[in-house]
Amino acid sequence: MTVRNPIATFLSTQSLPFLRARTWVVLRVYEVAAYAADMFGARGTADKGNVLIYGQGRSGTTLLEDLLCSTGHFTGHHEVLNTVTREVAWPERFVRGLGRRRRSGNLVVHVKPEHLCQSRKRPVSPGGFLQTMLDDGWTIVHVERIDVPMQVLSKYIAKARGAWHKSDNSDEVVRLHIPAQEFLAKCKRCRSTLEAERKILDHIPHIRVTYEGDLEQASMHQAVVDRIVDEIGLERRPVSTLLKKINRKSSAEILTNIHEIRSAITEIGLDSAL
Repeated sequence: MTVRNPIATFLSTQSLPFLRARTWVVLRVYEVAAYAADMFGARGTADKGNVLIYGQGRSGTTLLEDLLCSTGHFTGHHEVLNTVTREVAWPERFVRGLGRRRRSGNLVVHVKPEHLCQSRKRPVSPGGFLQTMLDDGWTIVHVERIDVPMQVLSKYIAKARGAWHKSDNSDEVVRLHIPAQEFLAKCKRCRSTLEAERKILDHIPHIRVTYEGDLEQASMHQAVVDRIVDEIGLERRPVSTLLKKINRKSSAEILTNIHEIRSAITEIGLDSAL
């Protein structure tokens, strides 16, 4: 069974103007409620364990959120700042307010760099946003995917299959021909974004998680979640997820022009399992 991207589901189901308008109103009311909680709710305290996962798409942010929620310690709110449904007016106040609305229990959300900058009409400072969350008691978890070309390929595969997540072990066949220079440009952009993330987080206390070292294999999952809950001061509990790895094929089986792309990424010094 394929897990559909909630954004794609939203776009496919909200085809009528009335339904789109109703959804917009519901989301705005939800947003206003968060602003009210930000102003009048309890401030973040040491006994709260709200977690903000920060990282690019196809780096494992959704998987990590799912694993954390499986412990029962957290309620997941997913990509609360995505700009497909609407642009949140004040991201810091909105996310901080979501955390303050809950008198008990902990919240986990994940935010992509583009949710704060590239996809917004009114960009906000990623460093300022993350520092605001930290000051309110949130734990920041930075998720990196070191193998940038594999991250970029994962994005192409997800778009080709029409879904971003998967919950079964069925075999899927995806064949792609990607222009080498187009692929290279996307790799450069992802690498530049990752470097910017690291520079910002140099000055902000956080937990570093890598896709390759902490999330790629199921055998890694318990250890990375234990490390996070230990840092917060919560009880260790078994973790699980219904999410499955999408790509089980070699790059040569997916890319019809694999040699051309390998040559291009080698030219810019990218080390990859591609």
